[in-house]
Amino acid sequence: MRYFVPIDIHVGSSLANMEGSALANVSTKPGLSLSVFLGMMLRYKDKVGLAAEGGLVTNGYSFSSPTPSALAEYSITNYSFSTKARGFYLIDLKNNKHSVLRLGFGAGYLFNTFAYRQAQVLSLNILSEVQSRTIPFIEPEIGLTKVKGKNQIDLGLTYHYNFAPTNTFTSRLTTPTGSALASSRMNYVALVLRFHPEILRKRKTSPERAKPTIIRAEPKLTDLPEINQRNTRERFTIDLKRKNAVLKFKDNSEIDGDTISVYVNGNPVLIDYGLVKKEKKIRITLEPGANSITVVAKNEGKTPPNTALCRIRSGLTTYRITTITGLKQNEVIKINYVE
Repeated sequence: MRYFVPIDIHVGSSLANMEGSALANVSTKPGLSLSVFLGMMLRYKDKVGLAAEGGLVTNGYSFSSPTPSALAEYSITNYSFSTKARGFYLIDLKNNKHSVLRLGFGAGYLFNTFAYRQAQVLSLNILSEVQSRTIPFIEPEIGLTKVKGKNQIDLGLTYHYNFAPTNTFTSRLTTPTGSALASSRMNYVALVLRFHPEILRKRKTSPERAKPTIIRAEPKLTDLPEINQRNTRERFTIDLKRKNAVLKFKDNSEIDGDTISVYVNGNPVLIDYGLVKKEKKIRITLEPGANSITVVAKNEGKTPPNTALCRIRSGLTTYRITTITGLKQNEVIKINYVE
């Protein structure tokens, strides 16, 4: 379990609905919507997360009307407070090793206080009103997440939808030629920029999880001349910035009796394992610099060669590799760990 303090910024636009604008010769354009939230977030197994946040929400609206002398322009911004709970799920992307897909959903309450404002710009008269309400809302979200060191960075899009029974913001605009009514429930589309500094990580003290899995009763790879005499193929090189990683092995296609052994830097971590559809998980600790994962075939199953799907996960990044081995060939995966 890891804990973060999210700094959550939404930058978007909101637009008021206009009635009678043609008669009054009044037009509107999208205004700036800006939200800033702070809170607390936890992330579990680098896959799912939950956050509680609170902050300030602003919605801006702009209006204009041409006059014989100049263009009358007017802008108004409404300020509200908000609290919300937000959850998300992270999905690995096969062709993107730098970031993962994030699906999120938020829900909370928007707290509006009554506001009344009257103004005049040239011949344009404006009477604006905001209703005092507590409004429930939802915020579906989609985007990308990148982990950089101990921090998480989010980028995405969200839609803030208020469940207001009627319009929360109204503005009556009057000109010499007529009047128009602008109204809005203060919904908006926004770009999400979120930075999560990590403050705490709950570590498990179990010796099996704190250290790499090494089968000490088995000989090292260097003590097995019959395996070392096989050809060695090196097709994959991976760069990682974390010393801890997880290896997952399963059969790549039909279950046909493929059996493998795995060595990390020459140390046995999996011996004579029959591959099945369910993944076998192995936790390892990398050494600074170059590391090697050697996959050795004990047999070739019913259908040669011996194929296994290997997934290497470090933080939020996962690499998928299909190893191909046989009784005359081993597969070696190189991992460069840079501290």
